[in-house]
Order: sequence, then structure tokens, then C-alpha cells
Amino acid sequence: YEEGRVPAMALGQDTQTVEYLESLTDGADEAAPDASFELGNMYMGGDPIRGVEIDYERAWGHFSHAGALDHGPAHHNMALMDLQGMGKEINETSALENYRRAADLGEISALAGMAYMYMQGKVEGVAPKEARKIGLDLLKQAAQFDTEQSSSSGDALVALGYYYMTG
Repeated sequence: YEEGRVPAMALGQDTQTVEYLESLTDGADEAAPDASFELGNMYMGGDPIRGVEIDYERAWGHFSHAGALDHGPAHHNMALMDLQGMGKEINETSALENYRRAADLGEISALAGMAYMYMQGKVEGVAPKEARKIGLDLLKQAAQFDTEQSSSSGDALVALGYYYMTG
């Protein structure tokens, strides 16, 4: 398995996977943030194969734990939960903060998430014309990454093309 990642054998252990991942989250090794992130995903979307029902509070707790350990994708998912009001009130300020933290940690998709927020007028105190410019700049940054490195850069290219096409 990739160093610092949840061992591949853990995935596919059906209901035992949750218990296995839970056992890794408290550890001091590099697997803890990834284990917390995977558990957060399970609780955010539910996982009927493993008997996990949607539980936004538990999802947030696991993402928060992983985020505290500098896990960029966890901050990205916290931003999504903030924007969509998953288990809590919509909080665009917190969403933007989590997207920024995720981007600082190298999460390319967070750049596109921030671009969406700016271009949809979800960032307070920024004039529409300036928000559009910031959004386009963020999409350009995301699109510069190699699509082999991240599918998010391809998504950013599509979004960039759409915004140029629609004016």
C-alpha cells in the first residue's frame, strides 16, 4: 500500500472496515488522517455495503480530525458540508476558509470550489465584477495542473471554457 495511506486490505472487509478504520484514527502514524477521512466519507454519503447510515455529525467529526492533521481533502469535504448545509446551517464563511486551507495543503479541487463561490456571489464584501475575476483566476490556477496528477484540473478546464463561452 502507499505509505501513509490506509492499507488496501482494509477496504473490502465489509462491516469490519469501519472498526478497522476507527482503530487507525487514534494512532500517531501517518494512516490516521486518511482513516478519519475515509470514515468521514462513509458517514457523509452512507455505505450500505458496510452497514453505515448517513450521519453528518460523525462525518464532520472525522473530517475535522483529519483536517487538524493537515489533510487537504478533509477540508474540501468540510467546505462542501458547509455550503450544502449537511447536518448544520449553511455557512459560506466557513466553507471559504476550508477551501482555502485545502488549497494551501495542495488540494486542487479546492481552487475550483473557491472559484464557484466567487463566481456565484457567495463571498461577502466582493463586488460582482471583482468576484468573477477572482473566480476565473482560481480556475486558471486549477487548470494549470497536469490532468494525470488530478482530475480536478480537467474539471477546471471544462468550467473555464464554459465561463469564457457564456461570458
